[in-house]
Amino acid sequence: KLQQLESADLLDLLNSPHPDLVRNALSVLPQIITSESQVPTDLMDAVQRLAQSPHVNVRMQLALTIGDLPAADASARAQYAAMLVSILRQDPDDVWIQQGVLTSCKDLGADVFERLVADGSSQPQELHIVRELLQLIPDHDSQFQEAIAEKLSQIEPASIEATAWTLLCLENDFQNHAAIQERLAAVYQYA
Repeated sequence: KLQQLESADLLDLLNSPHPDLVRNALSVLPQIITSESQVPTDLMDAVQRLAQSPHVNVRMQLALTIGDLPAADASARAQYAAMLVSILRQDPDDVWIQQGVLTSCKDLGADVFERLVADGSSQPQELHIVRELLQLIPDHDSQFQEAIAEKLSQIEPASIEATAWTLLCLENDFQNHAAIQERLAAVYQYA
């Protein structure tokens, strides 16, 4: 029966003023678009707006849904990461929101990490999320470690003070990763 829903029907539900309808639309969204390699633009626009919803239940469902949406390219992953960070920053102390965000980070960990440190406005309460992100990725996942090292190398020295807490939390998590240790040494020298 879900396959009978048209994209326009789903769009109407996502734009509904009733949060329960929106939540239900979000929960079925991944099943509706399974055959597509990316979320259609009109639906993606509606979904992105929901990251700013005044209803925490809508934001929570969005956080859970994002992990099941197709992320075929870097652009989609960046959009999903931006939404997850936005949701997280609206409710930084809500453990349920944190877990919802982390649930969707299975394949988006490096993208969410990048988004958390990219703007230099990271908050101390985000340290927990950064640590949890790192825990999601097995130690043997050198691709993720390389992505983290690359992101760290792109941090501007002027913003290092703002992101120092993130770098410090990485020290123990990546003790054996030379590129990260080099970056930390540079940070300590700058600080």
